[in-house]
Amino acid sequence: MSEPALRFLVDLVEAEGGITEDRGDSVLLLVAPALREQLGLPEELTATDDPEVASEEGALLAVPGQALVVDAAEAVLRRGDAGWRHLDWPSSPPPTAERLEQAARDAFPVDHGRIDVEGQPTARWLPVLQVAALIEHRVSVEQRHEERAEVWVDARTGISLPAHLADALGAVAGVPGPGAGHVRLEPSITPAVRAAHHVLDGRAAERQAALVHDARRALHEERERVDAYYRAALASIDVRRISAAPDRARLYDAQEETTRAEWSRRREETEAKFAGSRAIVPFRLHLVEVPALEVPVTVRRGPRTFGLDLHWLLPFACFLPLRCPHCGAGAPLVAGRDRLGCRTCQTRAVTGGTSDRPTPTPAKLALAGPVGAPPPPADEPTGGPTLRRSGKSERMARSALRDKQVQKALHGVAMGFWQAVAEAERYGSVARRSPLEALYRCYGPAGPLCAVGLPPDAIPVRMRAAGIADDAGDVLATSGLVTTTEGTARFTLRWRLTGRDPSVVEVLHQSPPRGGSSLPVPRRGRDVLLAPVADPPRPAELGPVEALLWQHAMAGGLPLVVRCLALYWRVQGQRRLAPLGPGALAAAVETVTRRHSDLSGGPETAARRHGVPTAEVREACEALEVVVGAAADHLW
Repeated sequence: MSEPALRFLVDLVEAEGGITEDRGDSVLLLVAPALREQLGLPEELTATDDPEVASEEGALLAVPGQALVVDAAEAVLRRGDAGWRHLDWPSSPPPTAERLEQAARDAFPVDHGRIDVEGQPTARWLPVLQVAALIEHRVSVEQRHEERAEVWVDARTGISLPAHLADALGAVAGVPGPGAGHVRLEPSITPAVRAAHHVLDGRAAERQAALVHDARRALHEERERVDAYYRAALASIDVRRISAAPDRARLYDAQEETTRAEWSRRREETEAKFAGSRAIVPFRLHLVEVPALEVPVTVRRGPRTFGLDLHWLLPFACFLPLRCPHCGAGAPLVAGRDRLGCRTCQTRAVTGGTSDRPTPTPAKLALAGPVGAPPPPADEPTGGPTLRRSGKSERMARSALRDKQVQKALHGVAMGFWQAVAEAERYGSVARRSPLEALYRCYGPAGPLCAVGLPPDAIPVRMRAAGIADDAGDVLATSGLVTTTEGTARFTLRWRLTGRDPSVVEVLHQSPPRGGSSLPVPRRGRDVLLAPVADPPRPAELGPVEALLWQHAMAGGLPLVVRCLALYWRVQGQRRLAPLGPGALAAAVETVTRRHSDLSGGPETAARRHGVPTAEVREACEALEVVVGAAADHLW
């Protein structure tokens, strides 16, 4: 049985309690009652993958596309395949602690540190999740593809397993049910499934982009035919209008207007005909327990030590990939002076590159005198008699109190913010769902350095705060200069007075030209005081919509991209936006972000940039504005 469709039918009949008999050139299927009722089959059925046998014996020709095969496959997909199994525990002796230590050092080199095994490894059942799905790609109205995709993730963290480990796990059948005899590490199924779906969606987006790219030629040819037809029609109208009487010229004008409108509609229809889309149909979810050793290790840097637990997979003689204990990134680890983390967390290199330059110990930032603004006033004495004020006096008092708080926070917010950067930490008070929160999500503590055009391993050593101005409602702005080990840059912090500490909303490389929520227009130049670096590093693990925003919105500069990501992450997962394709949603996010940032660029421009029909972008913009609702005036 070389034909997969025939093998599928045989496996399905046997799995449902039926009986099969191989007759060489055909298979006799005795179908169980439940499957007979579900698919409308007779009790006894002969199937083959040979067209001649099917013609001579009247057997079912089981090949891809045959109606029964399609119905059976759809029934299996609808039902899904969920299970729990474990792999056999190896009978061979486990590796010694010395061998595990050497394997750990080879697998996980730590910059400025050394791994030592501490204590005895402990036997554990390590849970991994197998997720399989059918990916349905629509390239055009006539062209569709279906592909099977599978991903294996750590069921505790949702981290994808490397390809060689996933292939090895897929080749082992395992034993149904949970394992026994050893402690089981608890899985977190919901986050792991969400992470697996994110990986599948990313792979599907890449495949979709390749398929759509292959269809661009057909789109171009059909668009040329449409354009040629309507250009000829307009030329004919021009010829007739020249020789027409004045009273009939108006008729030809109206006819031209109608023809141009029809031309625009036909172009949009042509674009929509070739608009790609995809759907992910999950059909398998298996929890697989793998025999493992939990290996306690210590990373040493001189007298400093950092503890970790590694996991050695016994059937495959390798460690589970190690991730940063702070941000979960897969970049190599660095043993810092204060903590163990990846290069991003240690503000070494956002993209994971190493640097031989020793990291200076962060010192307290030097605060220079203000530039163009008076120093913050000293605290006034408290106490004394309480005076009753009229309504007008009370309002004036509240305004004076707020002015005092603002002046007091003017230097403090900038000082605290850049001191946190110097210490490779996030600022303590970040506005929720703000551009700064998105910036930290992209780059970690090095985000503010990237925003002002400095290298991510720069260390601030001096800061001068400048003037302050009301920005947008309750949002204020502090500008100044920050000097680092790698150079000096301008900055503008936008923040709110909320509670005890000012809440920072955004960090920009220069003051917005129109104030409020506007954004500075990106400028190219050599002077880092005037413009950020030309190509900020691309964050790792971007999803389909995030990747499109990074690709197409970067022409407006990093601040625009960060605002786009902040808006998208605010609305991500909303039911109203679920039917939208990644291209249309990304174009709508960019359009709405530009609108609320006082930047030019409407749906038509975004549609051309993202390669999607204008009508889809307009529809997506309307849906997005409805989802954002009243929060649109307070996005940043």
